[in-house]
Amino acid sequence: MLTVSSGETDPAKIAQAFRTIPVPGALAGNMVVLNDSGLVPVGFLPGYCARVYLAADQSGNAVNAYTKINFDTVDYDVNSFWNAANKRFIPTVAGTYWAVCTCENITSLAYANTQAGAAAISKNGTRLQGQTLAAFNTGGSGDSFCQTGSLVQVNGTTDYIEGMGGALAASGTVKFAASGSSGTSLIIFRVGP
Repeated sequence: MLTVSSGETDPAKIAQAFRTIPVPGALAGNMVVLNDSGLVPVGFLPGYCARVYLAADQSGNAVNAYTKINFDTVDYDVNSFWNAANKRFIPTVAGTYWAVCTCENITSLAYANTQAGAAAISKNGTRLQGQTLAAFNTGGSGDSFCQTGSLVQVNGTTDYIEGMGGALAASGTVKFAASGSSGTSLIIFRVGP
């Protein structure tokens, strides 16, 4: 166990010491100090963050609709928020999270001038934020990277966060490309209560 002197000012040492102390529900996830008033929050502990990505293409998705991305690879998940069976984050610590979804969209047909790729964030299956991006033609198909972010308030028990992708096109399908750990991905991290 790490011992911290009463005059310690190094946030890393203080955070490490307080990680070993059980903190009551309302203060969970906060770095706290003990003073005459009891436990007082002074900031957020690092670690409430996770990232998943697509390692295998997700093909055959309908155009002109947002479709859930079935992320299949965990890059990091410090607190085991990722639910692999349902392909979603279920944060077990209540609070506000910043979620960012990046999607590489490749259509089965060449893009026309009015077509675009899309990415979105959803909470409990309802789209909160979406972004479309004009695409470029790669010959026989259209290809675009699209990214969006949103603040998401979760209750720490049943609320969940998912990433979505899509493409606007006259016909065909859209593939969410497995572009490795730097491509189609979903990241969350806690930013506040």
